[in-house]
Amino acid sequence: MNEIIDAFRKYSEIFGGPLGDITEFEHITDPAMHSIRQWEVVGWLQAAEVSGIKVTSWVALDDDDSFITNQKHFDIASQRAVICDSELGLTDDNAKEAIRILSEQIVTSITTD
Repeated sequence: MNEIIDAFRKYSEIFGGPLGDITEFEHITDPAMHSIRQWEVVGWLQAAEVSGIKVTSWVALDDDDSFITNQKHFDIASQRAVICDSELGLTDDNAKEAIRILSEQIVTSITTD
């Protein structure tokens, strides 16, 4: 995870933006659990809810297409996933799509609260 945080910092130094302000990841899926990624994320969301954490907006940026192909939690995960190409990594288009997904969730949350 330190590599990711370092990459965020370097990106921010070149292009600006808030990524350089990230110094840690407060919430992550269980690093010991290596199953279908969709299940890992939904499992974390369910555990968070049980522990009192209310997650209203989220997006998964991943190269694992189980978010859109696996049927177990398809209804929860498929509309909140941006599948990245593992050869390219995170692209500007991926980031824009993630922002669009989060923005829609925030607007929906505000209008339904």
